[in-house]
Amino acid sequence: MPSAQSTPCLTRGLSHPLPKRHQRHTLVLSPSRNFMSQKPLRIGISACFLYPDSERPYFYTKTLLYAEESTLRWVMGAGGFPIFLPRPWGAFDLDMLVDQIDALVLQGGSDVAPQSYNEQPISERWPGDPIRDEYDIALINKCIEKNVPILALCRGFQILNVALGGTLYQDLDIQNPSETDHKDQDLYDGCHHKATLIEGSDFAKLYPSSSDICTINSIHHQAVKDLAPGLEIGCLSKDDDIIEAFVLKGGEDPSKPFAVGVQWHPEFIEDNDPNLLPRKPLMDALFEAARARQS
Repeated sequence: MPSAQSTPCLTRGLSHPLPKRHQRHTLVLSPSRNFMSQKPLRIGISACFLYPDSERPYFYTKTLLYAEESTLRWVMGAGGFPIFLPRPWGAFDLDMLVDQIDALVLQGGSDVAPQSYNEQPISERWPGDPIRDEYDIALINKCIEKNVPILALCRGFQILNVALGGTLYQDLDIQNPSETDHKDQDLYDGCHHKATLIEGSDFAKLYPSSSDICTINSIHHQAVKDLAPGLEIGCLSKDDDIIEAFVLKGGEDPSKPFAVGVQWHPEFIEDNDPNLLPRKPLMDALFEAARARQS
């Protein structure tokens, strides 16, 4: 990985510069709005995968595709109609599936396979999920081709970066150790840490009333290493500068692809939780982009 050169600090509240490879131009998205009174948008939900497992008490010889319920409830609570997206099969190709949705939510879940970004695993403990990677990357590319807005969560955030040409840390404790706990198996989504919204970034503009220092949940051991071309950082982990959020440049133009991704799990946050960065602006931004592309 190439060494980073320091440049003038672009963040509020950080005492050290933002690495040069983390700098991107900004774009403009509108702050949150409420579309509950309008016709429900059809929100595609990417699939999580479970493969045959003899230890499983049911369907143990079968591959299961599923959605985590918190994600579905978040979409429905915001006024969207969730549509589950299986792997294309038979007469139903990817074009047909994507044509049925107004926007896409990329779910979290399994690790990304290092081979998906041209690396080899540093440990047999983290082989990743190349089958799901192939599905996700094809879905991302098709949505970008068809100008379908994307909201990417945790693994979805990571695979979006990979699909656009970026790379990942396979394990933070080994490849980028710090004092920040990004994962605690016992606490799970109760594991929280501080993060910094990047002043002037489009992502920060989604949170005009929030402090530049915020708190997010954290359930990951992989993370973005090299940022893909075309992405703009919007949030960094406060003490170790791990990338926590980005947006795709040009998304303010309805004729260009829109994507926003976060490393945390907003679907696990209650709407009235005063301790964590609110999730509502994220879904509102997705809905606004979808509505803009309908007009």
